[in-house]
Amino acid sequence: EGGIINEYNKLLDVLTMKADGNYIGAMDAISLVDASLVTNEKFQSVYGALNSEFTDSGVQNLYVRGKGSYDGKDWETARVYFAKCLELQPDYPEVIFYMGVCYQNLNDWGTAVSYYNQLIDNEVYSNTQWGQEAKRQRGY
Repeated sequence: EGGIINEYNKLLDVLTMKADGNYIGAMDAISLVDASLVTNEKFQSVYGALNSEFTDSGVQNLYVRGKGSYDGKDWETARVYFAKCLELQPDYPEVIFYMGVCYQNLNDWGTAVSYYNQLIDNEVYSNTQWGQEAKRQRGY
């Protein structure tokens, strides 16, 4: 426990989650791997590629996955991806709007309105495309 084999197992868990379609779980689990304990070149290569994917492109990958679910009207899955996206980048007006639509389609109007209001009440966003769309959804 706490040794090299443990780190290999953690990395395998990350790969398994990603292969099983649990991108968010894999993204969260990569932070549990202590790559400094393992000097093996292949391990470092795999770890480096995954870590880079999750940190450098993580928000964009979450957005793409969320948007795919959104376009397929899978509101709950889209909501999960968009929520993680906003956790990493809270200032993403397009995703804020899509969260409102997801909640609206999940019949949670109160939460939908709170997302729409984040755009409507923010001077930076209120006159942008996403602020205008939020106003339209609210019936303004």
